[in-house]
Amino acid sequence: LLIVQWLEATRPAPQWPSLLGADPAGVLSRAGLAVGALEASVHTIISRKVTAPVLFDETPVGLRRRRTMAESMERLEAQADVLAGAAPGTTAPTLDQICAVTLHDYQKMRFGDQAWLPATPRLAALAEAVRQRPSFARTVPFMA
Repeated sequence: LLIVQWLEATRPAPQWPSLLGADPAGVLSRAGLAVGALEASVHTIISRKVTAPVLFDETPVGLRRRRTMAESMERLEAQADVLAGAAPGTTAPTLDQICAVTLHDYQKMRFGDQAWLPATPRLAALAEAVRQRPSFARTVPFMA
């Protein structure tokens, strides 16, 4: 987020497409939600490496992280129309789109087989649309 702030301050639109869009507070709120869930996801994977997944996942901390991930995905799914905008994938993505798509893809890659992961068809559609952009297409994680 510090890099985004630096870009916004040193290369304002139209020199650089604004990552904060027309509603900076809303974009940062949605991006923060996605980043928090990404952090919970990454910490869960790291904790699983240190302990056995079964031992960690059912601990109070493991359950709280799982709840954070699931609730964040549900909240972003409920805001998918705002995230997508008028024509997702055809204009430069905003920070909330980047974070939400990254979260969606990471969750599917790491936890796609887990029953607690909520269905997010609108986020999936957004991710598919944004993945058509070359920068996303070249960096998408492998998902079997």
